[in-house]
Amino acid sequence: MKRLSLYLFLILFTLQTPSLADDIRDFQIEGMSVGDSLLDYFNKTQIEKQKNSKNTYKYKKGKFIIIGVGDISSSYYLKKKIEVYEELSIVIKSDDKNYIVKGLSGIYWCKSNIQNCFSKKKEIVSELKKYFKNIKTYERESVHKADKSKESKVYSTYFTFKKNKAANMGVQIYDWSDKKGSDDRLKVSAHSDEYVNFLINEAYK
Repeated sequence: MKRLSLYLFLILFTLQTPSLADDIRDFQIEGMSVGDSLLDYFNKTQIEKQKNSKNTYKYKKGKFIIIGVGDISSSYYLKKKIEVYEELSIVIKSDDKNYIVKGLSGIYWCKSNIQNCFSKKKEIVSELKKYFKNIKTYERESVHKADKSKESKVYSTYFTFKKNKAANMGVQIYDWSDKKGSDDRLKVSAHSDEYVNFLINEAYK
């Protein structure tokens, strides 16, 4: 529970005051925000090496890529000290020379105890609802579009700052089927409008 307490502490204390926290850029994960440049944290050589790694996820549409960040040296990650999460995933546009962050997620692995992740999700969502007084939330259970067997589920709580606008923030559990072979995880995410629209309208079509 020590990790969870720190997890919640840092979520709350990397947000601005409730009256000002009305923009996705006010939300930080491990000190990073949507709209930052990766050049603020890594040098160009490091970024390009990881960007071109075979272990970096590239959408088939080619518009965005997802770069892993971890506190160990690996072909899967840019190395950065992480205090709370087990790793980060950062979304940038594939052709952006400024490496602007379009999406950012903190990841906690459920390992063999997915119920523990459900408990964590419930507590995180509860704390965020207390902090944001005017934020809209909604729940969704869906089949993950990347699993053609339709056996993998995503349990999501989404947050949006404005009416009739796609959600920019979410807390999700990815419950992968045994056949898919992926590890279950809890994610706390912040996404730009541009990336959200890509996910909805292009990514899996």
